[in-house]
Amino acid sequence: MESAAVVILAILVFLFAIFSGRLARSPVSGPMLFVTAGILLGSAGLSWVTTEVGDGIMQFVLEITLALVLFTDATDVSLRTLRDEVPLSSRLLGIGMPITMVVGGGLAAVLFTDLEFWEGMLVGVMLAPTDAALGQAVVANRRVPARIRQALTVESGLNDGLALPIFSVVLAIAEVEFEASPRIFIEIGVDLVIAIAAGVIVGYLAGVAMAFATERGWVGDAWRSIGPAAVAIGLFAATDLSGLSGFIAAFVGGIFFGHATRERVPGVAVFSEGAAHLLTMLSFFVFGAAIFGPIIGDLTWPIVGYALLSLTIIRMVPVALSLIGTDLEWRTVGYLGWFGPRGLASIVFMTILVLEAELPGKPTMVLVVAATVALSVYLHGATAWWGSNHYASWYESMGKEMEDMTESGAVSLEVRRSRLEM
Repeated sequence: MESAAVVILAILVFLFAIFSGRLARSPVSGPMLFVTAGILLGSAGLSWVTTEVGDGIMQFVLEITLALVLFTDATDVSLRTLRDEVPLSSRLLGIGMPITMVVGGGLAAVLFTDLEFWEGMLVGVMLAPTDAALGQAVVANRRVPARIRQALTVESGLNDGLALPIFSVVLAIAEVEFEASPRIFIEIGVDLVIAIAAGVIVGYLAGVAMAFATERGWVGDAWRSIGPAAVAIGLFAATDLSGLSGFIAAFVGGIFFGHATRERVPGVAVFSEGAAHLLTMLSFFVFGAAIFGPIIGDLTWPIVGYALLSLTIIRMVPVALSLIGTDLEWRTVGYLGWFGPRGLASIVFMTILVLEAELPGKPTMVLVVAATVALSVYLHGATAWWGSNHYASWYESMGKEMEDMTESGAVSLEVRRSRLEM
């Protein structure tokens, strides 16, 4: 990276920090700004940034960023919250996400004739996870019912880790390394259980240790908030090295770390939260410079069309099907369906694909995923604040009927206000 690019990027980060609160209430989001800056400074623009998608260091940074974001967000998710909201979030994750993968994969295989069936399915899997960072107002706008904000937050936190083992299996099948069999899915289930157990044990014990040391005055003020970041990165790296889902372990670890420290350690997540903000924006900058910018000229109408379908029908119809019987209003179903942005997880999966896969359809797959993420960055970013306010105004207009609505269920989750500044 050229020195001039570093200077410009530093200035951009500083200016965004100054105006982040105002931008959060506008059609301009952080990811939009940093993706655009990446395009302008990358090979599609001034060529001051020469990082390539096949760079192993870039993959490492993206994975660490996602793990830190998941862990940090999870520290605010209480165990009571998960217990109370299992019915709604489990529908989105257990029904909506698998249907999204199958429909998205099947359509990709049909629409792009140069893709084999399992290559198309791989596209569907890579684009199934959502990323709340692309439209933070959707989950941070306090006028939106807490239950709906929470459902999207929990879905975004868990679907990355759930999609990873499925991505690994479909990738292996696409490369004809083995045949699909029930045994594979049993192994996936076992790996998920172990990853969850690792997250529970490490997260809780680390949280108890931090709380114990803080109450006795052993922990320096500066290091109190640095510790959680070390736990998040170490937990992710250890489980990932063991072949398990490091993202699931990080998210679960964050929940139990937060459970152990919530009332006992003030400001415990300040550093890791700030680091997650910065790394997330830098990740989108790298996406614009090294991934999307170089392929803009290769985009075709079928690719753009599929990207639009991925953000609408392929996402919204499965969400609607998964919520049948919940008595949610159609506006709520539409809100949950539209605001399923694609972001960091899809980018991470794409870099893994580039570095580790030998598939003939890889160029087309990269184009499709990159185009969908880029379109999501701009469309979801531009509609997040307006959409959340429009939905909230409708909800508040219900008056006395509001008390009996499914949307009005009480929850214990409070989304951090600072996440609004993404």
